[in-house]
Amino acid sequence: LATALTERFVEQGFQFCVLDPEGDYEELEDVLVVGDAKSPPRSREIFDLLSKPSNNVAVNMLGIKTGERPNAFAKLLPELAALRARTGRPHWLIIDEAHHLL
Repeated sequence: LATALTERFVEQGFQFCVLDPEGDYEELEDVLVVGDAKSPPRSREIFDLLSKPSNNVAVNMLGIKTGERPNAFAKLLPELAALRARTGRPHWLIIDEAHHLL
């Protein structure tokens, strides 16, 4: 379902950011992935990529210990909200497997 949604977002010119605690979005077309199983995503890289409206970003959180993911999410969400308040983007924020982040 998320793949179909992201494809539609791309077709319509919407920017999106996926918070991906399980690394499920690495293969999506038109998506830049930040982080992997060996290295956690860096906030600076996420926001540098999102500064360009044509970039869609998947934040792979596998490099963050499971117990630390809610804290990482709690730090990232206000920054994403502030970016959206300033720029109107990303148009969509997809929080996959949200129970891992709460």
